[in-house]
Amino acid sequence: LRARVAGVWGARYADALLDVDDVDGPVHVAGLVERPGDVGTSARRVHVAVNGRAVRDAGLVRAAEAAYRSTIPAGVRPSLLLDVALPAGDVDVNVHPAKTEVRFRDRWSIERAVERAVRRALG
Repeated sequence: LRARVAGVWGARYADALLDVDDVDGPVHVAGLVERPGDVGTSARRVHVAVNGRAVRDAGLVRAAEAAYRSTIPAGVRPSLLLDVALPAGDVDVNVHPAKTEVRFRDRWSIERAVERAVRRALG
């Protein structure tokens, strides 16, 4: 992922991101997030995937941003590039015709796993 980010946005940007790689039960959260000290210094980029499929999910983004609560000023939003892997039975991808929205069987546990993974990466 870091090599792809470097190819698109440059090596300097890619090298400044922190690795996220955390498992919480059946949920695996991996990707890259912006360091708290770098938030707001460049264009914000948010890319979230569930089981490898790009999705738009405000809940997952809010959960990841919640990990930054005590480290960045209110209203400033970090760049996030995350993939959430979970059992296929825990997510319904047939919510939107373009498959860009998903519905989780237990949204709270997924969002909590994402927040915890990002918080650990920020460690």
